[in-house]
Amino acid sequence: MTDVAVVSVLWALVLAWAAAYALRVAVRGRARNDRADKDGGSALLSMHLVEFCLWSMVPFARLLARAGVTPDGVTWFSLAPGLAAGVALAFGRFGLAAVLGTVSAFCDTIDGLIARQLSAGSRAGETLDSVADRYVESAFFGGLIVYYRFAPAVMVLAILALIGAFMISYTTAKAEAQRVSLPRGLMRRTERSFYLMVAAGLVPFTRMLVPLSQPVYVRDVSMVAVIALIAVVGNFSAVSRTFLVRRTLSAPVSGPVSAPATGGASAGSDSPQLQVPADSRG
Repeated sequence: MTDVAVVSVLWALVLAWAAAYALRVAVRGRARNDRADKDGGSALLSMHLVEFCLWSMVPFARLLARAGVTPDGVTWFSLAPGLAAGVALAFGRFGLAAVLGTVSAFCDTIDGLIARQLSAGSRAGETLDSVADRYVESAFFGGLIVYYRFAPAVMVLAILALIGAFMISYTTAKAEAQRVSLPRGLMRRTERSFYLMVAAGLVPFTRMLVPLSQPVYVRDVSMVAVIALIAVVGNFSAVSRTFLVRRTLSAPVSGPVSAPATGGASAGSDSPQLQVPADSRG
């Protein structure tokens, strides 16, 4: 089965689901969701798209929860297609990687929905989910780096994108450890995953249309563009967050003591959580 045929099945399913959601919106309005309201949209990922994705996943989460599937079980399962996607990329099978990566991203979201259904959320589960995310993302970028090893400029962009992705996660974790509340920022995991899957899913079609004589950045234009976007915006976001944390920790603490951020100090700690000044949130 060709790469184009594999990814065409994925696009057909996505478009059919999108058409069903459009009909739902026309009849009943937007599918509001507590998690969508909490996560929100951004300049890179609209709220409407977030609501559509969650609306698509909630029925599966309910079904799996009723079947006794645990959130941790789904998280562990997400590693298999996520790591396989990286291997597929290393061999140039971008369509297959898009399908596998989408399955992994689906599981990465649905485990949290199952936890909500079962009221089984925990810091242990969040830690497992975060570690699984890092492995999956490492595999995806690692596959890109291996594949583009003969195109040094694109390979460097992929390395910079990997660094940016990890530094966003690292600066966020450090901020939580220091009990500093940060603004949401750009190029979060959900945004990176969405753009990478779309880009990988378009590559087989551009390769089909563009002659082999053209350079790789022309034939794989969607992926190269997204890698460049993550490399620039991701590192800018990580550096910005670092300076916000530093400025906040350097400022005198004022205001009432608030509860610690998730993943920060223990609930019993009486040290205050530092808030980034409102004028720095952008």
